[in-house]
Amino acid sequence: MLTPQEHYETFLAEKYSWMIGDADQKEAEAAELFRSWGISPMGNRIAWDLGAGSGVQSFPLARLGFRVLSLDLSSKLLNELSSRNVGLNLETREADITAPSLYAGECPELLVCMGDTLTHLESKTSVRKLFRLWGSFLKSGARFALGYRDLGRGKIGEKVGFPVRVERNRIFSCILSFEEDKVLVTDLYHEWDGNLWNFTTSSYCKLILPEAKILEWADESGFSLRQQGESKGMSLFLFERNG
Repeated sequence: MLTPQEHYETFLAEKYSWMIGDADQKEAEAAELFRSWGISPMGNRIAWDLGAGSGVQSFPLARLGFRVLSLDLSSKLLNELSSRNVGLNLETREADITAPSLYAGECPELLVCMGDTLTHLESKTSVRKLFRLWGSFLKSGARFALGYRDLGRGKIGEKVGFPVRVERNRIFSCILSFEEDKVLVTDLYHEWDGNLWNFTTSSYCKLILPEAKILEWADESGFSLRQQGESKGMSLFLFERNG
């Protein structure tokens, strides 16, 4: 079994953008979420996108007028993001978002952490420490937009399989195996080469993070909840750093 970073670098990164679907649609959905939350530049105009991937959040933020720093461990995804950037105020940096050294210098007015980024961390303790880093780094009034998939609805020992994306010559599917605190994720990819189906697979773990714990860690780190919702299985939060 691989770490999330190894899984992305050896298996998923080259398929990721295709797997998640139409980029314009995904970016439009992110833009609408930011609009509904009233997110726009108000201070130093700096926004950090943690676990930026191929830029689903980064591009809408840049179009809103933010100076965006897109951070991710995957150099492949960051290179793809950079190749799609045309004239926007957007930079990329390959970085570990749990590293304390990252949180130095001028802090952003907006921190964004969406998708599966949090669930890729090693443990709940790691997530709690990260909240504390964010709380000590961000200034009063800074906002923090968080989105992740709460996998706590499955039963221990249960296995669930489903297609993620299907085309005539490509099929991406997934099996979730539920454990006590984690879910074993097995991704399966079939591709038709004109003569036969080629098959590859890779497995890694995601954390189960109950919403109650997210709210608890945010509160103890100095954040107040401003917005909360759910969309397509993703739990969504907007926090503000207390004074």
